[in-house]
Amino acid sequence: MSFYCLFSFLFISKAKFFFIFQLLRLLLCSCLITLSLLCISFVHYHTHIHTLHTNKKTVITLFYIIYIY
Repeated sequence: MSFYCLFSFLFISKAKFFFIFQLLRLLLCSCLITLSLLCISFVHYHTHIHTLHTNKKTVITLFYIIYIY
């Protein structure tokens, strides 16, 4: 009986750890995406470059960041 309680406690704590890890990973991903968007918009608006090449590069960079995470 005590072995079963210990096993169930370990399983629950492992599941909680996995859930917290996934939540932190999601939070980190959203922070990185927001930070990258802010950096891209800052560079875009402060250099006043409005070319198609820059827009393509921005879109490719965003998709690459989202694909990684």
